[in-house]
Amino acid sequence: MEQSVNSRDLINSWGRSDFLESTAPYEYLYSFINDKFALTQTKERLRARAREIGVTSFVKMWNEYLRAVQPAAMQPERNMTQFTGQPVELDCGNYSCTDDGVSLIDRNGFTVQVCSHPLTLEKRFVNVETGEVRFSLAFCRGSIWRSLVVEREILMSRQKIVSLARYGLGVTSENSNLIVPYLSDLEALNFERIPQQNSTGRLGWIPKIGFSPYSDNLVFDGNANFRNAFECVRQEGDFKAWLNCAKKAWNYKKTNALLLAASFSSVMVNICHSLPFIVHIWGGTGAGKSVLLMLCASVWAYPGMGDYVVSFNSTKVAREMLAGFCNSLPLIMDEFQVESADSRASFDRDVYMLTEGVGRGRGAKSGGIQANQTWKNCIITNGETPISNGRSAGGAVNRIIEIPCGDEALFTDFKETVAIISANFGHAGRRLVEVLTEEDSEDMVRALHEDYSRQLRLRGITSKQADAAGIILTAGQIVADTLFAPGEVEPITVDDIFPYLTGADEIDQNERCYDWLNDWIAANPARFRPSEFSNGEVWGMTDEVGYTYINRSILEKVLTENGFNLDSFAAWAIRHGLIKTQTSRPKYPYITKTLPGTRQTMRCLALEGVANKELREKCDKSGKSLYKAVLGIYDMNADNHISEI
Repeated sequence: MEQSVNSRDLINSWGRSDFLESTAPYEYLYSFINDKFALTQTKERLRARAREIGVTSFVKMWNEYLRAVQPAAMQPERNMTQFTGQPVELDCGNYSCTDDGVSLIDRNGFTVQVCSHPLTLEKRFVNVETGEVRFSLAFCRGSIWRSLVVEREILMSRQKIVSLARYGLGVTSENSNLIVPYLSDLEALNFERIPQQNSTGRLGWIPKIGFSPYSDNLVFDGNANFRNAFECVRQEGDFKAWLNCAKKAWNYKKTNALLLAASFSSVMVNICHSLPFIVHIWGGTGAGKSVLLMLCASVWAYPGMGDYVVSFNSTKVAREMLAGFCNSLPLIMDEFQVESADSRASFDRDVYMLTEGVGRGRGAKSGGIQANQTWKNCIITNGETPISNGRSAGGAVNRIIEIPCGDEALFTDFKETVAIISANFGHAGRRLVEVLTEEDSEDMVRALHEDYSRQLRLRGITSKQADAAGIILTAGQIVADTLFAPGEVEPITVDDIFPYLTGADEIDQNERCYDWLNDWIAANPARFRPSEFSNGEVWGMTDEVGYTYINRSILEKVLTENGFNLDSFAAWAIRHGLIKTQTSRPKYPYITKTLPGTRQTMRCLALEGVANKELREKCDKSGKSLYKAVLGIYDMNADNHISEI
């Protein structure tokens, strides 16, 4: 017992330098070479001590010490894999590993075939964020070596490993109980021999590591569907050729400058501690919107359609996974079209999800809950129509910057632009990341962002819109100052982006609901004239003083279909004096109304509408709110517009 205590004290006294720069621990261990039990016991104590002080190469150094002090004849001969063209030679223990496959001698002395072809472990990948381990599994069929990156839990499961048969691996339900122990032994015998690399399943800023894929010794181990997109993020061609093309586009149309700045701004969202946001460019066909998206993509990656730039025609889950994969880089989606009224409310929820930066929790196939997808980036889309309209919730509108481009061409030569950016890409993004990793750069970014955001808030822009636009303006300034030569590109100003932003007074969902209801009533006049309508589809009536009585059931149905909430709207309308209530119940929004010319009695909401045709036309021309016109916020005496008092 005393000897054991002294041994433990001695081992605990050794530090990193003793293990890495001296032979003392290995000499001590070698002193037990003739006592197998003591040797094993002491070896485990030494290995534990090495791990405790951060020395991971103890076993390797012990083996090197043995080779140095023992004659070759005394060293045990290892049984190594003998596959022709094998990626790495490994200790295969009691297995026979030749070009004929993998076999094993059982307890009865019979040869048992484990696998009919060469099969080995090529590399170990450790995800730097999750700690999950994956292996590159190498196998040879017909003299051709192939590799699969597979989760360790699959390789260690007799049931799950059978799924690899779809890739040509010679595994079945019968031999899986032999292949799994073989791979397990191969891993245990060759922990130090199997090359190990850090890995990640996404792009952009990775905590404690750096920026993916620019960090050294960092490989992709994520969803196989995203491998192509990951490999698109690289540098090819000439940086100056790209700069000249980008400069021409930037100065030709302010729209191009704003979208390019948005692409660069994506990697600053995390630095500014901001939420993701959407930039949507819309207009007629032939303007070059898709080419502009390709130009934005070429900042970071090969810009081919279907490669880094993806179609908007995907499921909600797919968009969520794409956003998580992009992480800090822009998610760029082509050809968005406004969805049907039936799916508008659902789509608004998708907008919330994308701009909150957190995916929905889902169950994992292997049990438990999948790790939530997260992202902080800019989402760039295009289409022929705006994303938002009168049916969109105010919160959804607040998360989108929409930029109309009309029908005018965005480029002087579409083909030339595509040809240049397809051959020269990826340099600008990497240069920007290098700038952002310099000392004090993050403080500079945050200071610029706060200044721009403050200017926009002072001009009545909502906080979320000001925050997003401030990041775009910050990126525009930094890019103009660092990537281009002085004076090469025109700076982006607050005045350039201000027309596309939403003011706080335009966001209120209930105000939007009031305006939409007035349009709906005006579009269906016959439904509110019961004496003139004979088929029984009566929605209400309009009286001589301008109140429209709307059947409660009909009203709730149409508002729900178009993304509005009746209870919220009714409470808001009472506060603003826009509905008639019972004197005895001033806070109850509904009254009973018997329709003239019929015997129908309805529970209705009596809405004060805008019957004045001239007023409505002036509101339509100016884009101002009917609600505000009713309240007298705007002077209606002007001939062609509504001017603020």
